[in-house]
Amino acid sequence: MAVQTLLESGKSVTYESEVTFRPEVDPHVQSCSGVKTCDFISFSSQTDLVEIVIIEMKSSAPMMENEEALNKYLQEIFEKLTNSLLLLISNRTRRVHLPTCPVEQSKSWTGRYPIHFILYITDFLTEWCVPIQDALRLKMRHVMASYGSAEVDVVNTELVNRHGWFTNLPLIIN
Repeated sequence: MAVQTLLESGKSVTYESEVTFRPEVDPHVQSCSGVKTCDFISFSSQTDLVEIVIIEMKSSAPMMENEEALNKYLQEIFEKLTNSLLLLISNRTRRVHLPTCPVEQSKSWTGRYPIHFILYITDFLTEWCVPIQDALRLKMRHVMASYGSAEVDVVNTELVNRHGWFTNLPLIIN
């Protein structure tokens, strides 16, 4: 098990490279100019069921009152999350080759596993997460509907700690 640690949006992230994909550093993704991707895709298997967790981390977000900035921010997050899913599907169907994507995980992924899109805004008030989450879910509704088994959550450090998320490998964020 190869464990790596890095700093992302002010948080220390420890992950198992055999079950975690970092699209932003993949050579194929880097060669595709203009393709925005998330920070991590984790193939999490806490039970017999594998869940694909697609995570974008940010240190802040615009205020709800700043509609123009918020719409631009949500569009960027939407693009990163959906592009990451499309790259994963393309890798699985052998339309592209993502050399840093965990081979065994991407081979075993049939597309039937649940997908969990997470926007983790580290320095953000808890009461601001729900309105951003509602707006992001509205923007991603067609992705969620077409995929079937998908969730979208917007969380901050307090919510992550409360739910006990990212406290064990394959992905630890603290």
